[in-house]
Amino acid sequence: SSRRRHTRYISVTGVQTCALPISAEEIAQNYIAEQDFTAPTVTVTRSGSSTLKVGDTTTVTFTLSESSTNFVAGDVTVSGGTLSSFSGSGTSYTATFTPTANASGTASISVAAGAFTDAVGNSNTTNSLSISYDTIRPSVSSMTSPTVAAGASATVTITLSEASSDFAFADL
Repeated sequence: SSRRRHTRYISVTGVQTCALPISAEEIAQNYIAEQDFTAPTVTVTRSGSSTLKVGDTTTVTFTLSESSTNFVAGDVTVSGGTLSSFSGSGTSYTATFTPTANASGTASISVAAGAFTDAVGNSNTTNSLSISYDTIRPSVSSMTSPTVAAGASATVTITLSEASSDFAFADL
């Protein structure tokens, strides 16, 4: 285990009288406390890896290295979209990320250091996730329409604002 363990010895002074004698060995056996000084970590991941498009969402998973009872949606900072349906407990939480409409860029989902604690009060370390998104619908930026005589054919050139993999004649 990567968990660091420290032993703290507690000295007992000022013992006046006891009904039963207590030896130094008994004190050492009964008053040794192990303390956890390891900060819990959080790993932020998502389902899929492609750029999110119009209408897309993705599930974001927050995996904590130690159980927490105070990790909440408010501990997560989001830019470039919104989180909804935050749920979970212990070491596993999920939420749905929806990118900002009519925009493109890189969203960030992060948990700052000190946002939550483990059972003994150690504050977490930081982690974040970046998600590319493009929710701008392509548009026609130019179109040539030459004059055509009856019965003749012509080539019409349509230029889109960005590449399209499914633009078809039926879209006209």
